[in-house]
Amino acid sequence: MNKRNKKYLMGLPLISAGFLFFFLPDFTVLDILPDLIGYLLISSGLTKFSDMYEELAEAKKLFSRLALLGVAKLLSVFIVFGVSDGVERPTTILMAMFIISAAELIMIIPAYIKLFDGITYMGTREDGVSVFRKNGEKHIKKRSYTDRIKRSTLIFVVVKNFLAVLPEMLALSGVDTVQSYNYSRYDFINHFRVISMTIILITGIVWVIKIRKYFSALKKDIPFIERLNEKYNKDVFNVKTRFVVRRIKNSLLVFGLGAVLALDLYIDGNAGFNLIPDFFAAVCFIVAAIMIGDKKCIYKIMTVTSAAAYAIISIVSYVFINYFNSDFHPKDVSRKVLAFNRWGIALTISAAEAVCFIIMVASVSMLLYQVVKKHCGYIPIHESIDPVSKSKEIYARLRKYICLSFSFGALAGIAIFFRVLSFGINAISEWSWMIELAFEIIFAITFISALYKINEEVEEKYHFS
Repeated sequence: MNKRNKKYLMGLPLISAGFLFFFLPDFTVLDILPDLIGYLLISSGLTKFSDMYEELAEAKKLFSRLALLGVAKLLSVFIVFGVSDGVERPTTILMAMFIISAAELIMIIPAYIKLFDGITYMGTREDGVSVFRKNGEKHIKKRSYTDRIKRSTLIFVVVKNFLAVLPEMLALSGVDTVQSYNYSRYDFINHFRVISMTIILITGIVWVIKIRKYFSALKKDIPFIERLNEKYNKDVFNVKTRFVVRRIKNSLLVFGLGAVLALDLYIDGNAGFNLIPDFFAAVCFIVAAIMIGDKKCIYKIMTVTSAAAYAIISIVSYVFINYFNSDFHPKDVSRKVLAFNRWGIALTISAAEAVCFIIMVASVSMLLYQVVKKHCGYIPIHESIDPVSKSKEIYARLRKYICLSFSFGALAGIAIFFRVLSFGINAISEWSWMIELAFEIIFAITFISALYKINEEVEEKYHFS
């Protein structure tokens, strides 16, 4: 493509990459390639197209909402393997799979329809040959190339979700007695899962090959891509405030994702492992800080540095706690000398982790307030209102939200240390992780609420500026 940069393709690589996260089957609720990443990639890839065409703006909204389903899918792993016990687990898996599959069908089918219909409309407006005709075809068939891909995609998503639930229906079967031997049909569940996953995998490979060829054809349609770029540069690029709002909005979304990934969901409690390593939360905070802050902003540097330190110490903590749990139970701290010695090391590491987390949250809070001071405030639209006093009122209100979220973030950091400290207290050594999770949930809620309020004020300011 004559060494053109990625901006020339306007997000098509991100969209095609997003589809790669959907073709592999799930093993019960375990998703090898998290759909959450796929939804976010497609939503990001649609950004420029959504500025030009309302149809694709709707598709972007739907895929952004699907990201919440991706988060719920990750949380379902914790519910299935961290909350339910062995007796209840088959039914819990069935319920989780049914709810997730039903929700995905309800949400993703309209998203796919909007996406491909939007591409069709875009191809009609900008004469996109590749949208209607497959490479090598001399004439447009009764169904366009995009319509055929849309149909294949809808068939695949229905088949995938139906076959994902079907084997789990064995959980509804009772225990039969045959020749005085008790057996349950559920004993053969893994055989049925393998059959189901094999069918999904074969169907998924065929589907993803078609998808790759389709987006490859779009990217190679040079005249079509050039017309899209020309339209974007003419109608969108000159509106500078649009990019300021988008940059801040996207960074706030990544900050919010980091708060969600900071939740410590322990499978089998303190004796188990954390489903989502905190390293991913730290990475989100680093990326968001780089996106949102000015190059010379001291709070941006503080956030990136503290988040990087937290990423490193969280990996050390994750590995060492799993090493401790591989040989001992938390209750062994008060019973065995070696367990007590390892606990002392774990306690030191957790203290460092807690300090790094609190410093990171404090740095983020100060960075966000700098964003408030620079990108929020009152634009004079009524002569009777003093813009300076009104802006101060807005700053004070947003500062309260930021301070509240920091307070619970600090408590969550303290709870990180307290969880490991409790290993030496038999009365609470098994459930202290719930205290940490509770503070992390409250922190995530208050933090995301503060981000939402900041985003509202940013959009309000640049709407009138």
